[in-house]
Amino acid sequence: MTVEKSFQSIKRRNRKYIIKLTGYIFNPHESIELVRLSETIKSFLKKGYMFIIVTGGGLEFREWLSILRKHSKSSEYDLDHLGILFSRLNAEILKRLLYPYVEKTIPESIEEAIILFKEKDKNIVMGGVSPGFSTNAVAASLSARLGLPLINMTRAGGVYDKDPEIYKNAKKLDKVKVNLLIKMLSKEYEAAGHYPLFDLTSLKIIKEYNVNVYVIPANRESLKTILEGKHVGTIIEPR
Repeated sequence: MTVEKSFQSIKRRNRKYIIKLTGYIFNPHESIELVRLSETIKSFLKKGYMFIIVTGGGLEFREWLSILRKHSKSSEYDLDHLGILFSRLNAEILKRLLYPYVEKTIPESIEEAIILFKEKDKNIVMGGVSPGFSTNAVAASLSARLGLPLINMTRAGGVYDKDPEIYKNAKKLDKVKVNLLIKMLSKEYEAAGHYPLFDLTSLKIIKEYNVNVYVIPANRESLKTILEGKHVGTIIEPR
């Protein structure tokens, strides 16, 4: 199946998605883009689409991590807990932009989110749930539990053959097998505030539970494009 047909197939089957939204877009200088994206999300919610949106921690959190690692005795567990608080703050911001089309409650566990979404038909915005478990892993777990595609909206806008922030000749991949991605990222350093594009936990969930994943840019045009069944970003193939 071609990339384009794969997107079209997903569009025909689904009006429910898990969306992982990079924390980078919550930086103040990205506020206009966040507002525009929220308007696009609302337009699809009005059409009957349903989303669980998981927000990341963002740049401010990473800046505080650098300070705390130098000037405090905080453990990685403590710093990861701080990241959860930052991600939930971002969820609160997005919730307010999307209200009244999303649930008022910010779920603090995967189980709570599933109950609100599946049993009460509520659109959800949430952040992290527990230290050591990235927001990517939260989103992947929700996709696995609910059998829904995962749209990962990132700053990079796709998966590359090597780090595009380091190598100018890095090439974006239209498709990539999850096994290859695991191999590519298995040597990446993982700690609070430093999870690669996907940490190994989330990739293993994607592989084991056959989750369809689409990595796209964090902007309204890309979300609209993929929800309309057109190609953008990178497909991660679980098999």
